[in-house]
Amino acid sequence: MEISTFELLFGPQIPFEPAPGLGSIVRTTLQGYFLSISNLSTKKVEIELEFIALSPGLPLENNSTLAFFDIVGQNIPPLTLNKKGDKKVTVELGLDAHDTGLFILQPNPELVDLEDLNKTVYEARGYANIHLKSPGSAKLLLTPEQRGTVFKDPGQDDPQLSQIIYSLPTATGGALYSLNSKNGDGGEGGEGGERG
Repeated sequence: MEISTFELLFGPQIPFEPAPGLGSIVRTTLQGYFLSISNLSTKKVEIELEFIALSPGLPLENNSTLAFFDIVGQNIPPLTLNKKGDKKVTVELGLDAHDTGLFILQPNPELVDLEDLNKTVYEARGYANIHLKSPGSAKLLLTPEQRGTVFKDPGQDDPQLSQIIYSLPTATGGALYSLNSKNGDGGEGGEGGERG
């Protein structure tokens, strides 16, 4: 079941050679995909998030892409991202009944080149799907967002930090998702979204 689009960025706001006079205002953007997930069901659910990025794809080598799932007020150590074919990446999550977690997918901040902040080091965009892996059905609230940090030079006393955050529309037009596993085996059949 489709959730939303996503865009991951780590590089300058505008191209390396900006129009004359704009070089002094160019800053670096580190942007990730955030997904709040609330389990409205009376049992724990196991879900799979799937990210499809065709051009150029999600890089996994050298920990270029990181994923976290924050449930208890701290980020669980980076999750394992799995390649699924050439252009798909998946991650599996578990969420207790009536609990809420925040999933984060972002470029690795260690990719930054402090010697050349005008270099684009990461850019990926695509769309996200969700699948129920545990048997039966589940009702989830899904709230996708893009969040980013914009900065001038992290090595200076004043890095000129600012934040960007905006909600993404869901594929269903609402936040409530009803998911059903196929024949109780967690397949793709019978999934649907509800408006609301």
